[in-house]
Amino acid sequence: MVAAGDRAAVLFTVQREDCEAFTACRDIDPKFAAALDDAADAGVEVFVYRCAMGTDGIRLATQILWAR
Repeated sequence: MVAAGDRAAVLFTVQREDCEAFTACRDIDPKFAAALDDAADAGVEVFVYRCAMGTDGIRLATQILWAR
């Protein structure tokens, strides 16, 4: 538990090369967006990475902004 000093994190991958930021779709799933905010407020780290896409595969490329 984060409250007990443990570390917790969530990783989102964006499979587009043209994104600079990620946000939860509050209009589509407001409960998920609120739960993500609550988790972050409780100390869960939120990581978002853009992917590099190619004919030979997909790989994590660059960390991008999580826009609350």
